[in-house]
Amino acid sequence: MEGDEHRVLVACVISGTLFTVLGSASFSILWAVNWRPWRIYRGYSSNGIRGGILQPKGKTKL
Repeated sequence: MEGDEHRVLVACVISGTLFTVLGSASFSILWAVNWRPWRIYRGYSSNGIRGGILQPKGKTKL
């Protein structure tokens, strides 16, 4: 049993480390290229009206 518990602990540590490193790297890369999730909703909407879902009324400038 002692060996199995050690293997589980090592697997959890490796998985947690990879998640932390890759998640941080992904966030850093997206931040560096100035990607923001709310930009997906800007531009032309499905009905062809310029603006976007999250853009306040009266503002059409991007």
